[in-house]
Amino acid sequence: MIFAAGCLILLAGFLFAVKVSADEENGIALCMEYFLEQFLYEDVVKEELFTYILFHRLFFLLVMLLNGIGLLRFHTKCWMIGLFLFLLSYGWGILLLRYHLKAVLFLVEMSMPQWIFFVAGLFFSGKMRVAWEMESSRKVLEYCGLCIFFFSVGVLTEATINPLFMKFLIDLL
Repeated sequence: MIFAAGCLILLAGFLFAVKVSADEENGIALCMEYFLEQFLYEDVVKEELFTYILFHRLFFLLVMLLNGIGLLRFHTKCWMIGLFLFLLSYGWGILLLRYHLKAVLFLVEMSMPQWIFFVAGLFFSGKMRVAWEMESSRKVLEYCGLCIFFFSVGVLTEATINPLFMKFLIDLL
């Protein structure tokens, strides 16, 4: 049931991307293409990129920690995951419409390697929730530390490794 709902949400996001792309005559895709072309010639200031990414990912850390101490209910998590899937499939839809098969490389690059660490942090967030319900404060602190550690490694990876991968892919394509 949950899998089917997730698939429907992904399909809705992709169809919305098709509709918006047709309505705006690929305006969003043209902006994305311009950004990708300019990315080759720009130097990335890693410190500024790190602070930008950290600021935009802090909400994700807050959600992980709130989940870990049991403040997020099941239906809240379902809505958040649904919104995330919709926006993700919308972005993927725009990329696929504009770049076709080349977009698959961009999609893999955009979701790797930082999401490996973010998912690990989310896993320890779930373990923290179980420890919270068992009232084991030592385990809660351990899992909280691991959650924050993996989140931090994910942010560092996104700020340092992703620009290198992106330049390589743009140059390759």
